[in-house]
Amino acid sequence: MLGGAFEAGLKIATLIDLAQRPRVGVRGSKVRWAVALAFVNSGGILPIVYLLRGRRTD
Repeated sequence: MLGGAFEAGLKIATLIDLAQRPRVGVRGSKVRWAVALAFVNSGGILPIVYLLRGRRTD
């Protein structure tokens, strides 16, 4: 149960970051990231991948 709560919190934080980040600050399509983050049960892996590789930090 704790793992599910952690994943939900991580997904919410990631979706908030994605919504606030400009399009040029995201690698790939924001829509595809949002759909994947919202609907794919990844055990917390997909939000971490977005945070590490999906954002541009130039």
